[in-house]
Amino acid sequence: MLARALIHEPKLLILDEPTAGVDVALRRGMWEYLQKLQKETGMTILLTTHYLEEVEALCDHVTILDHGRVVTSDSVKNTLAKLEQEVYIIEIDSPVDESFP
Repeated sequence: MLARALIHEPKLLILDEPTAGVDVALRRGMWEYLQKLQKETGMTILLTTHYLEEVEALCDHVTILDHGRVVTSDSVKNTLAKLEQEVYIIEIDSPVDESFP
């Protein structure tokens, strides 16, 4: 679907939860590809997601909606500063041993 969306080299790309249901490796690969695409083409990417780590990795600006109403719309940095809880992302260098209980 992403290839179909890009075939005509749009100036605006709208992605509705593009990484929902994909594994971590594919998700990271898609993030890297979208970042490269945006830098090389200057394309604006409108992304809807439920993953805060995706917002942190890919976005400059975030708008949070609740039941169709805007809760906040600001830079990612300012929005994260407003959160009441901390978010931790743990990355490992190698896959977890499958024999691990």
